[in-house]
Amino acid sequence: MATEPTRAAALGAALFLVLGTAACSADSDGSDNLLKQTPLDQVCGGIFTHQMNKEAKNPRVHAVKTDSYQESAAELTRPDEHTLFASKKLCRITPLEKDKQISSLVSIYAEWEATKPRNGKSTEWRSSTKGGQFSGSLVILCPKPGGREFKEHPSVELSLFDELHLSNNSRAKLLIAAAKKFVPHMQCTNKITYPDPDEVAPR
Repeated sequence: MATEPTRAAALGAALFLVLGTAACSADSDGSDNLLKQTPLDQVCGGIFTHQMNKEAKNPRVHAVKTDSYQESAAELTRPDEHTLFASKKLCRITPLEKDKQISSLVSIYAEWEATKPRNGKSTEWRSSTKGGQFSGSLVILCPKPGGREFKEHPSVELSLFDELHLSNNSRAKLLIAAAKKFVPHMQCTNKITYPDPDEVAPR
């Protein structure tokens, strides 16, 4: 017959096993590998709509800190930045996993473009049904930004990298929303009107 100390030792061993299993379970859930989740409608200055949130393949995202739209515009309009090699990231969101931060779920960047909108208007939506770097772009005519003339690169282009698998309509709306926050700080001297996304990228 087991003595009382033996029973206590057995209970202690059982408790140790239970706690150890729980600790292993907690470690294995990967919570220590996750970054803070950012609600999709709050990232990148609030340019994501409810519809985009519904379409997103993975709505659990982390917003990577970038310069503000105003700061990005100020840097891009510096004379030494007015080249086809200059680029400013306006928005970037990634998966929550820390070991996947090299991947972008969405990235929007602005750069100078050597051509004007091909439709003869102040803006042109250039669509794409592909993912990655070919998710669509918005070309905006912007002569004399900040009062300076740069004839070689008369337009600024906002390009979209999309791995949330948004619809073409939502991609157009997303870039137009970003442009409306960014372009006013470029101090373009022309009147800019944006396309109707439901016309240029119908659902």
